[in-house]
Amino acid sequence: MNTEITPDIAPHLQTLMRKDIEHFADAVRARGADPSELHDRGMAGADGLVEAVGIVAGSSPV
Repeated sequence: MNTEITPDIAPHLQTLMRKDIEHFADAVRARGADPSELHDRGMAGADGLVEAVGIVAGSSPV
């Protein structure tokens, strides 16, 4: 973070992460498994991306 993932690009990457997690959850469901735990953990990570990048870049309060 901070060099490869900047505060400018983080919101876009966050959106892509959320879409990827949803697609993965759909694939897991299609195989007859429950993706709830994986989905929730993945979304939690995606939800925190913008804030984490801001903290590392020094543009967000801790």
